[in-house]
Amino acid sequence: MLKSPARPLAVLSLLAACAPAPAERVSVAQTTRPPTYYPHPTGAFWRYLPEGEAEDAPALVQRVEGPTVIGGERLTAWRATGRGLETRTYRDYRESGVYIARETGPGYVTTISPPIHEWPRPGTLDVGVRWGGDAVATVTFTEADAQEEVRLEYRFEVVDERPIETAAGAFEVFVIAFESRSYGPDRQTEETLRQEVWFTPFVGEVRTDNGLVLVETNVVPDAEGSTP
Repeated sequence: MLKSPARPLAVLSLLAACAPAPAERVSVAQTTRPPTYYPHPTGAFWRYLPEGEAEDAPALVQRVEGPTVIGGERLTAWRATGRGLETRTYRDYRESGVYIARETGPGYVTTISPPIHEWPRPGTLDVGVRWGGDAVATVTFTEADAQEEVRLEYRFEVVDERPIETAAGAFEVFVIAFESRSYGPDRQTEETLRQEVWFTPFVGEVRTDNGLVLVETNVVPDAEGSTP
């Protein structure tokens, strides 16, 4: 969720669908570890397409690359590729939820302090639940040897719960509305972003913030939809 043409960070738009790129084909083998409430086992993937698009169309693929240590912090690296996107996002999984600490892409590195609170405490998603915060994103343009600081204010709210069906199967999703504002040094609002995500615990995002729909994943919960 972190991408814009002028500034690599426009809070939480990692899944932006851009110009088509060659499709990445993935294995459908189930992950060897059972999924958690917010699944992130190494090797897990999620493949997305615009609703109604042909199965062989260029897809966006999110894949968990696994644990890594950056600046002394143990984070989990995610890679997003396809449809013009090539980014790595570094998440911190805590008892209090999931946090985005860092993102890298062609020509930039973004560090976020404090990390963006992407998801609340596991097991707490329900209609009416809200969370959010404030952060400072420092964008380093590696090719231009320049740096930019952006102040962010963001809010999430679970606005609905509903059954849906996609090519990947039938799911009960939480509909999460997201709004963020970015500020310049003078505290004038530079950009306001409003998006919506559909999420199923123990499975992951079923519809991304840019309207791409899940068509394939190797994350398979047990019969009751939870970790054994």
